[in-house]
Amino acid sequence: MIKTLSHMLNIVILLMISTTVEAAITCTRPTSTGISTAFATGGIFPNVTQGTATFSCTRGNAGDPTSVYFRANNGRNGTGTQNRAKSGSNFINYELYKDSSCSSIWSNANNTSNMFLVPLNTTVGIAQPQTINFWGCVLADPSVPAGTYTDRVNMRVRNNTNSGNLSRGRNMNVSITNNANCAITSVANVVFGTYIAFRATPLVSPAANIVMNCTTDLPYTMTLDATSGVIAGLNYTLTINTLTPPVDARGAGVGQIHSLVGTMPADQAGDCSMGSCFSSQIRTLTVTY
Repeated sequence: MIKTLSHMLNIVILLMISTTVEAAITCTRPTSTGISTAFATGGIFPNVTQGTATFSCTRGNAGDPTSVYFRANNGRNGTGTQNRAKSGSNFINYELYKDSSCSSIWSNANNTSNMFLVPLNTTVGIAQPQTINFWGCVLADPSVPAGTYTDRVNMRVRNNTNSGNLSRGRNMNVSITNNANCAITSVANVVFGTYIAFRATPLVSPAANIVMNCTTDLPYTMTLDATSGVIAGLNYTLTINTLTPPVDARGAGVGQIHSLVGTMPADQAGDCSMGSCFSSQIRTLTVTY
């Protein structure tokens, strides 16, 4: 009699273990449109691009959780928790976010607040499709050469305690194109000040800043429609970075400064018919890249 009871108890235990194994959520591998964006130096930042991921999950029985987590890693080129896209030996920093304002990060950190919490309804045995919108953000204008920078980010579905995978991972592509661009942000006026007739030394103007936004390492040339002229009978010459234009340069990102300086030789009379007079002249700066 004791032997019979022992045998029945073993059967009950085995049945309970079998039931626990079958109670599980299963999810398909996620797929995604990935991120593809382009910008140029001096453009609008942050640069924000929406992406979409899809997958489906099926609850095995009524005791299964009614939510899952959707997680992404920091890509193949990450440093610490920073996502990076790569071109040659250069990198562009970017991040993935759960919102279009680029404030709630979607990352590989174990903190579940950095993952998507995806609710499931109470349906059992039927696949529940899920669509997740996320955003790739380049927060600041990168000072890097032109080119297409790429990365691959792995996505997977986790259980609602973040203690196990519910799907195999799948990579999505990230493509960030930094287009070659060069723009004149501002050019200050060349102001000579007062030239007294027949002065003994040349009159040199303070440096007038030429401010450029040019893609890093992009070659460009600055020219003037004329490098010399006459104002009120006074001859002058113009230089950029102490050189007579055309002047060659290479881009250095946002806010690159060049110096435009004017010089009036000494011992000029001028043609002012009064005690003092004011005159000006317009010159045109052209940048070719």
